[in-house]
Amino acid sequence: SVEKAIGKLMSHHITVVTISGNVKEKTADACKYSPSNIPGVITVAASSINMLPDRVQDIVSPVTAGGACVDLFAPGTNITSVSPYCKKCFAIKTGSSMAAPYVAGSVALLLERCPELKPWEAKHILLSEATVKNIINFNAFSKNLQSITPNLLLNLNDICNINCI
Repeated sequence: SVEKAIGKLMSHHITVVTISGNVKEKTADACKYSPSNIPGVITVAASSINMLPDRVQDIVSPVTAGGACVDLFAPGTNITSVSPYCKKCFAIKTGSSMAAPYVAGSVALLLERCPELKPWEAKHILLSEATVKNIINFNAFSKNLQSITPNLLLNLNDICNINCI
């Protein structure tokens, strides 16, 4: 099973990054899906931006799941990605599957600097370096999900300057 495979990876000190889920429901809870509900994985939800007259506002992507199993948000709307249609083609995609690679890349940067980090240590560093709470507008979520979803946005500013534990 997926759960068993991820458990084995983590027992070998491999950090696992997963998506919260791409669902177009205001009540979509990542804790109802695997592998986002497996303890110890880093579960990523997608953020988007709202261009206001006086500022740019981070918002929840309309196709991402929320809930207590989400660890943090990363950019996941209108991301340039590969296309399955030809070797030189690209596509613009949206969802937590576009956000998770940002976090996986951040983990790679951390592990390059501190190769002995255990999965829980990498997760702790990412969460402690994330932006201040309440930066993301959660209006796309139900009131229940708004109250239980961590309001943290991936912050890469200091990742390469982290001192190893």
